[in-house]
Amino acid sequence: MKIGTDISLKTCYDEGYTTIEFKVRELFPNGRKNGLDKECNVDIKRSYPDYIREELATEENPFGVGYILNESYSFSDLLGVYLDHKKSIDDCHGMEINSAMLENPDEYTLLTLADMVQEYIQT
Repeated sequence: MKIGTDISLKTCYDEGYTTIEFKVRELFPNGRKNGLDKECNVDIKRSYPDYIREELATEENPFGVGYILNESYSFSDLLGVYLDHKKSIDDCHGMEINSAMLENPDEYTLLTLADMVQEYIQT
Protein backbone atom coordinates (compact mmCIF):
# COMPACT_ATOMS: atom_id res chain seq x y z
CA MET A 1 0.00 0.00 0.00
CA LYS A 2 1.19 3.50 -0.71
CA ILE A 3 0.00 6.66 1.06
CA GLY A 4 1.16 10.25 0.89
CA THR A 5 1.00 13.56 2.67
CA ASP A 6 -1.37 14.87 -0.01
CA ILE A 7 -4.68 13.18 -0.74
CA SER A 8 -3.52 12.44 -4.29
CA LEU A 9 -0.43 10.27 -4.86
CA LYS A 10 -0.01 11.97 -8.24
CA THR A 11 0.21 15.35 -6.50
CA CYS A 12 2.72 13.90 -4.03
CA TYR A 13 4.85 12.75 -6.96
CA ASP A 14 4.45 15.97 -8.96
CA GLU A 15 5.10 18.31 -6.03
CA GLY A 16 7.73 16.28 -4.16
CA TYR A 17 5.68 15.41 -1.07
CA THR A 18 6.54 12.48 1.20
CA THR A 19 5.01 9.06 0.60
CA ILE A 20 5.44 5.76 2.38
CA GLU A 21 5.02 2.30 0.93
CA PHE A 22 4.45 -0.84 2.96
CA LYS A 23 2.92 -4.30 2.95
CA VAL A 24 -0.22 -4.14 5.08
CA ARG A 25 0.19 -7.64 6.52
CA GLU A 26 3.78 -6.90 7.55
CA LEU A 27 3.03 -3.51 9.11
CA PHE A 28 -0.11 -4.84 10.82
CA PRO A 29 0.71 -8.53 11.47
CA ASN A 30 -2.17 -8.91 13.97
CA GLY A 31 -4.64 -6.68 12.15
CA ARG A 32 -5.18 -2.91 12.24
CA LYS A 33 -7.09 -3.00 15.52
CA ASN A 34 -4.04 -4.44 17.28
CA GLY A 35 -1.68 -1.70 16.09
CA LEU A 36 1.29 -1.60 13.81
CA ASP A 37 4.58 -3.42 14.21
CA LYS A 38 6.87 -0.62 15.35
CA GLU A 39 9.93 -2.50 14.08
CA CYS A 40 8.60 -3.06 10.54
CA ASN A 41 10.48 -1.02 7.95
CA VAL A 42 8.54 1.06 5.42
CA ASP A 43 9.89 2.71 2.28
CA ILE A 44 9.90 6.49 2.59
CA LYS A 45 10.13 8.40 -0.68
CA ARG A 46 10.05 11.95 -1.91
CA SER A 47 10.44 12.55 -5.63
CA TYR A 48 11.95 15.58 -7.28
CA PRO A 49 9.18 18.11 -8.03
CA ASP A 50 8.19 18.76 -11.64
CA TYR A 51 9.97 22.11 -11.82
CA ILE A 52 13.31 20.49 -10.94
CA ARG A 53 12.99 17.44 -13.21
CA GLU A 54 13.62 19.47 -16.37
CA GLU A 55 17.02 20.47 -14.98
CA LEU A 56 17.82 16.84 -14.09
CA ALA A 57 16.95 15.45 -17.50
CA THR A 58 19.74 13.62 -19.29
CA GLU A 59 19.97 11.46 -22.36
CA GLU A 60 19.66 8.35 -20.15
CA ASN A 61 16.87 9.90 -18.04
CA PRO A 62 14.98 12.27 -20.40
CA PHE A 63 12.24 13.05 -17.85
CA GLY A 64 14.55 13.70 -14.88
CA VAL A 65 12.82 11.07 -12.78
CA GLY A 66 14.44 10.52 -9.41
CA TYR A 67 14.08 10.75 -5.67
CA ILE A 68 15.29 13.34 -3.18
CA LEU A 69 14.59 10.71 -0.55
CA ASN A 70 14.39 6.94 -0.93
CA GLU A 71 15.08 5.19 2.36
CA SER A 72 13.65 2.56 4.65
CA TYR A 73 12.94 3.08 8.36
CA SER A 74 10.73 1.65 11.07
CA PHE A 75 8.44 3.61 13.35
CA SER A 76 10.87 2.97 16.22
CA ASP A 77 13.80 4.38 14.19
CA LEU A 78 11.88 7.55 13.38
CA LEU A 79 10.50 7.91 16.89
CA GLY A 80 14.03 7.73 18.34
CA VAL A 81 15.19 10.61 16.13
CA TYR A 82 12.00 12.57 16.85
CA LEU A 83 12.34 12.23 20.63
CA ASP A 84 16.06 13.10 20.52
CA HIS A 85 15.34 16.31 18.58
CA LYS A 86 11.70 16.91 19.55
CA LYS A 87 11.89 20.65 20.29
CA SER A 88 13.82 21.43 17.09
CA ILE A 89 11.59 19.24 14.91
CA ASP A 90 8.39 20.68 16.43
CA ASP A 91 9.71 24.22 15.99
CA CYS A 92 10.69 23.48 12.39
CA HIS A 93 7.16 22.29 11.58
CA GLY A 94 5.19 24.54 13.90
CA MET A 95 3.43 21.54 15.43
CA GLU A 96 4.04 18.51 17.57
CA ILE A 97 2.73 14.98 17.37
CA ASN A 98 0.26 14.09 20.10
CA SER A 99 1.87 11.68 22.58
CA ALA A 100 -1.24 9.44 22.54
CA MET A 101 -0.79 9.04 18.77
CA LEU A 102 2.83 7.99 19.31
CA GLU A 103 1.81 5.29 21.78
CA ASN A 104 -0.75 3.71 19.45
CA PRO A 105 0.24 4.87 15.94
CA ASP A 106 -1.47 4.08 12.67
CA GLU A 107 -0.01 4.36 9.18
CA TYR A 108 -0.85 8.07 8.96
CA THR A 109 0.96 8.82 12.22
CA LEU A 110 3.93 6.93 10.77
CA LEU A 111 3.69 9.00 7.57
CA THR A 112 3.54 12.28 9.53
CA LEU A 113 6.47 11.24 11.70
CA ALA A 114 8.49 10.22 8.62
CA ASP A 115 7.74 13.51 6.91
CA MET A 116 8.66 15.62 9.94
CA VAL A 117 11.86 13.73 10.77
CA GLN A 118 13.11 13.53 7.18
CA GLU A 119 12.42 17.20 6.56
CA TYR A 120 14.33 18.09 9.72
CA ILE A 121 17.27 15.86 8.82
CA GLN A 122 17.54 17.31 5.32
CA THR A 123 17.54 20.95 6.44
